[in-house]
Amino acid sequence: MQISLFNKNNKKYKKEAAELLAQCFPHAYGNSALEEMDNILKNAGICIMAEENGHLIGFVGAMPQYGVTGWELHPLVVHENYRNKGIGRKLLSAVEKEISLRGGITIYLGTDDEFYQTTLSGCDLYEDTFEKIIKIKT
Repeated sequence: MQISLFNKNNKKYKKEAAELLAQCFPHAYGNSALEEMDNILKNAGICIMAEENGHLIGFVGAMPQYGVTGWELHPLVVHENYRNKGIGRKLLSAVEKEISLRGGITIYLGTDDEFYQTTLSGCDLYEDTFEKIIKIKT
């Protein structure tokens, strides 16, 4: 397995990445995965891929926020046949190093409760934040 910066001009890997994105997040990218890959590769400050035997098996993107000090991970995906083998950890390690080289000091992962499955949905998380987190229910 090889971990490297994503070759943004490689159409085969871009297509495989879009398919992987659609498989991992069908509700969000089932019909727009190729378009999302265009956005990730165009807007992501960093995109790193895991490849084995000429096929993309996972990738991670990171976008600079707050200048270059904070970076949002978007997305992190690993093909289901390769999960639980440390590939995601290796991708994160590689993106951490790349972010550090570019002046980043903070990495965060955003999350959305798009289907209102927790008590944190639809509320103002800036009011009584810790109280709401303590009482979270799914």
